Amino acid sequence: MKLLILPYLLFISLSPSAVTKPSIILVLIDDMGWSGTSVLIDPEIPESKGSVFKTPNLERLAESGMRFTQAYAPGPMCSPSRVGILTGKTPAEVRITTPGGGRTRDYQLLTSGSIDPSLSTQIDTIAKSLRSAGYATAHLGKWHIGRTGPDECG
Repeated sequence: MKLLILPYLLFISLSPSAVTKPSIILVLIDDMGWSGTSVLIDPEIPESKGSVFKTPNLERLAESGMRFTQAYAPGPMCSPSRVGILTGKTPAEVRITTPGGGRTRDYQLLTSGSIDPSLSTQIDTIAKSLRSAGYATAHLGKWHIGRTGPDECG
């Protein structure tokens, strides 16, 4: 089995039985630096792993896969980052630039029209694309993207 790992902990399984259709797991963790696990994220930088938390299962997954060490979050806060990753668009394009449900007053975009803090169901997401390709999708944990839910977004 071969796996891919990103700083957001994206695992893509390329087992022999799934070569044409790999398994994909995306784990997004808010407020965790790259030394928040015992996985050596960048083999050239010893400080890119932590010593406080022991994560042997993540270490095993990372050892059998590829590492992508050059990435960044699409936004400085949780909801904009999540929206950017799910849609492949900037948080400004999706019009979600603050965390949670509607606290936009302090960070309001300079644009006409109202700002809806919910992810539009009309926007394509990774999950919708995967589902249309025959994958089963699931979202576990924090959603925090307005009134729409994960079921409505793929």
